[in-house]
Amino acid sequence: MFSSMWIVILILFQGHCGQGVEQEELVGCDCNPGLTGKHCQTELFTHMEDYQTSSGSQSSSGSQTSSGSPHKDEVCNGGTASYERSCVCNVGFTGEHCDTMLLGAEGSGGRDEQGGRPIQAEVVERKKLSWKGTTKQVDPYNELVDRGNVIRNFVKVSTGLKNSGSSLKVAKDAESADGFQYKFDFQPTTPGKKSRLELSTCYVLKSDYEKAGHDINRLRDDVPSMLQHLCPVVSMPVEAIHKYTYQLRIMKRDFPDKGSYILTQWHGTSDGKILRDDNGCVSRIRDEDLVSLCEDGVCNKGRILTENEEAIGLRYEQGGYPPLSFHFKDGTFYVIARSDEREFIAKSGCHPGTFDKDHFHCPLHPRQQYHVIWKKKLKDFPFGQWNSFTWKIKWSEYGNDYSTQTNGGEHDGGVLLSNAWIRLWINSKLEIDWKGPCGRNDDGRVPYFKMGIYNPSGSIEPILFRTRGFGYSYDLLEREDEAEEREQVANLRVYPRGSGDDKERNFNELKFGLEFGNPDGAGVCTLEAESSQLATIAGVKYSPIKNNKQIRTILRAMAQVIMEQQQRIKELESKHSDVGDVDVGDDYDEEMD
Repeated sequence: MFSSMWIVILILFQGHCGQGVEQEELVGCDCNPGLTGKHCQTELFTHMEDYQTSSGSQSSSGSQTSSGSPHKDEVCNGGTASYERSCVCNVGFTGEHCDTMLLGAEGSGGRDEQGGRPIQAEVVERKKLSWKGTTKQVDPYNELVDRGNVIRNFVKVSTGLKNSGSSLKVAKDAESADGFQYKFDFQPTTPGKKSRLELSTCYVLKSDYEKAGHDINRLRDDVPSMLQHLCPVVSMPVEAIHKYTYQLRIMKRDFPDKGSYILTQWHGTSDGKILRDDNGCVSRIRDEDLVSLCEDGVCNKGRILTENEEAIGLRYEQGGYPPLSFHFKDGTFYVIARSDEREFIAKSGCHPGTFDKDHFHCPLHPRQQYHVIWKKKLKDFPFGQWNSFTWKIKWSEYGNDYSTQTNGGEHDGGVLLSNAWIRLWINSKLEIDWKGPCGRNDDGRVPYFKMGIYNPSGSIEPILFRTRGFGYSYDLLEREDEAEEREQVANLRVYPRGSGDDKERNFNELKFGLEFGNPDGAGVCTLEAESSQLATIAGVKYSPIKNNKQIRTILRAMAQVIMEQQQRIKELESKHSDVGDVDVGDDYDEEMD
């Protein structure tokens, strides 16, 4: 007689197929561009452009058992073979994972009479999925999206993977909460090159953009994009609790033991209209002023330069680290929370280098925080099954209070108003219940969700996994039975109430040339922009040196600044010697200023 306890033990011992063995079956061939047919053996007599705009990669709907099947290169002459895994159950067991005992099967044990190998008498009915390749990737942060490029709630984002063999495929799945299943086949080939294969919830439909009356000519490569601000998902109420759900399935053999990858992340939305000068002044400017600066000069990777690419001491906000991420690094899964309360958030951030430190403040930017709030060893992760993830997130809220943030020449009024509250359930078990700073000072916009693979370290380890069942909702906690949660959210406040909530921001207008001014004559500070050798040198702090030409330019600038300073010192010394014993007092001090 098999007791339920012994069934559980056997299932745990044997892995994904508790009372059975795993097999692979060929689903069909995903053909390369220009080929079709069951084995991708027939050329298409159409232009490549026509093929790329088709509904998906050509594939066969037929299947063949893996037993005795030829090598995949022989099966698909000009494409990639697509396989499904399933369980072959022992006698007396059934179910997707062979974990259900059939009635009347007690006593058989699913073994032959000698108690030897399992009797493979039943093949579990396998769900046949029709996979289609995603034919076009987009840059949703700089390009408008056609409705045909939207996959349910997502658009595909892929960089650094050209001609690598990587693919993202989608299939309808009746068991998925959103009706779809997604398969990520990530195969980076260039060591050290960052790459990504993701589904993003942040995009703007072309039809919606035009309907709202926005200027189509504003979308230019030479001017920082504002499209992310128009993504519907970032305008959800920041005071609410946001719920994200999905399922993730990874086979152990399809996941590396080393490398650094982000599988799920929430990203902020930078604002190119926020500028900072080398004196620490932070101010917003009009969009037309930003366009003018970029037209008359060059806007490149967060820096505003002259038309000759000379530094003028101005930077615009660009990118930044994700406030929350589900991260894998060298044998361990992590959940990492970040917070940056500053108005101007530089793209360059920091982290400890290793994940040994659970809590970390950046040495150069102590208002940027980093927290490891969960970790699990690779060996303890539940591979080979669908794992349900449920996140409930109350993001941090931020504000401005210039009265406390102008010390030392810094005029950045950003402050943290409230902590975040992050909870995560994996397979209905509460894994994270953490309160602390998490988010960005993005004028009340909430971070948007992305899932897939981001490879920041440039590792070339391949990864294959599936996800399905994405869902999103938010709750303002207005029901009577949510009183306890409301109280918890109210207690997240860390900044004195009534302070920091002022929506007023420092604002400058471009007057003429590179001269800025406050429109009403008042303000915290005024931006200063000037092409100078000193600005060129200061720019090294924010932009890495990449070639010998940059090194020569910086060295010449340093030499020029030193020579000018030496000449100035000589002039001051000469003036002092000319007056002899006369008390020059204020005049000397004025020259030094």
